[in-house]
Amino acid sequence: MAIVLHQREMMWLRFLSPKNRKRWIAERVKDDSALVRAVSSFAVPRSIRRQLAHPGLGRKPEAMWMRELDTHLDAIAAWLGDRVWLVGEALTIADLAVFAQLFCIAGTEEGAQALAARPIVKAWIARIDAATASAQAAA
Repeated sequence: MAIVLHQREMMWLRFLSPKNRKRWIAERVKDDSALVRAVSSFAVPRSIRRQLAHPGLGRKPEAMWMRELDTHLDAIAAWLGDRVWLVGEALTIADLAVFAQLFCIAGTEEGAQALAARPIVKAWIARIDAATASAQAAA
């Protein structure tokens, strides 16, 4: 459940937030045709709103999204506690799945600030970065 909510928060932060919309839509369609790039500023937010409107999420104000993000980040921090990884004694798909969502959230100013306020989560992200960097170097 928390991962799904993070995905929705990530979508809102990147594609619907007035502060981030232009940057992330342009990034998303930069390799597409001129036509797609031309209509994306209208089509992408509309599509995201439709996806989020079904469960009623698209109508939430920004403050509510940020409160929910804080709640989820606090839950991750509490779950991690003294653990090195989310589950088990080694990096798992669970770590990578949550990391992927938080990586996207960190790409926004608001998300980066929310993560910076949680040193346990920031340290866990750094461990994943280090573990995946060493795996890439070995490949």
